[in-house]
Amino acid sequence: MSRQLRILFPDFVYHIGARGYEKNFIFRDDKEKQHLLDILTRASTKFEFRCMTTGNSARDDHPPMRHRKA
Repeated sequence: MSRQLRILFPDFVYHIGARGYEKNFIFRDDKEKQHLLDILTRASTKFEFRCMTTGNSARDDHPPMRHRKA
């Protein structure tokens, strides 16, 4: 049985998580992590979202992610 469709609201914050098998890291190095962040940056233009934080940090060099349009 598939899950119900998500209802989207403008400016609503959605939690998206990714974790490796048995809680292992999903990136081998910072270059791989940066590659994913680059992909998210390009996708944010097309799908209109912002990354609020990556990992469990709120560092200034990690932009916010928020859905901008329902």
